[in-house]
Amino acid sequence: MKGVIFDMDGLMVDTEMFYFQVEREMGRRYGRVVEDSLLHRMMGQKPIDSMRMFVEELGIDEDPLVLLAERDERILEAMRRELRPMPGLYELLEALRPVAKLAVGTGNTRKMVQEVLRILGLEGFFDFIQTSDNVQAGKPSPEIFEKACQGLGLEGSQVAVLEDSANGIRAAHAAGCLPLAVPNEYTRNQDFSLAHRVFSDLSEAKDFVLKWVIQ
Repeated sequence: MKGVIFDMDGLMVDTEMFYFQVEREMGRRYGRVVEDSLLHRMMGQKPIDSMRMFVEELGIDEDPLVLLAERDERILEAMRRELRPMPGLYELLEALRPVAKLAVGTGNTRKMVQEVLRILGLEGFFDFIQTSDNVQAGKPSPEIFEKACQGLGLEGSQVAVLEDSANGIRAAHAAGCLPLAVPNEYTRNQDFSLAHRVFSDLSEAKDFVLKWVIQ
């Protein structure tokens, strides 16, 4: 491996709790109960696609773009107050930075990514950032990871991908990358059969990833 791509939501930072809380509150406002199954299927999708799914499955008569803008603003406010890195994130990044090219490959927007990296103090840390803004299809499509590999100047076979969701692992596998799963409390029951390895946290993944990097 010469490069490592990091998913963001649920992998680098615990943002899933913000999304789940805000989306449940938005559903209640329209008299709807938002089931976990819907929230899990929305994970990893392009933001507008996830909100279209939200509106259609709950039968809400509202413009998805309007709800998306509201959701993102409320999530940004919550992140500025409470966002924390996942355990082991800084240690893994510091270990990899001297020996590998690093990228973020996320289904979130550039605005969200920039704010997360600012809060974490990681602005300018990554060699390339691939968001949903300029892709046609979100995960499990491999497009995000294919473009991230191109941005790093590497083939998929030279890149490991760290992901917390089944959709992300499917996307990494389809892109020809080495898919490594680090599930969180919201995703640990998903199907990770396509993952090369499954780790309990980023600290456990550290030694394994470093062994695969060509130094």
